[in-house]
Amino acid sequence: EIALMENKLNGLIPSILFHLPELRKLDVRNNDISVGLNAVFQAEHLEELLLDKTLVTSLEGIGQATSLRVLHLTKTSFGWKTIPDELYDLKALEDVNLADAMLGGTLSSKI
Repeated sequence: EIALMENKLNGLIPSILFHLPELRKLDVRNNDISVGLNAVFQAEHLEELLLDKTLVTSLEGIGQATSLRVLHLTKTSFGWKTIPDELYDLKALEDVNLADAMLGGTLSSKI
């Protein structure tokens, strides 16, 4: 588990974090950081990803987080993009919070 919430971090969280073989939870809420999800597939055991109030603007790659159970992205800014279909493909996902995430469009038929 990596818990770095509310630490006044800024910049880009390095994708190397997803290479940690036993990473189960990444909590970087309430920081001025961006997180790229293109390497999330490396975190085979990642179950919780808490990115509330960060500068994340894309969910590209999230579909590769096959063990993900919890995903929180409240108060992020997706610029009114639609929820990507790959999010609906996460079979283990139990808890999703996208409140105030500036998402738009129509819901996929996969829901």
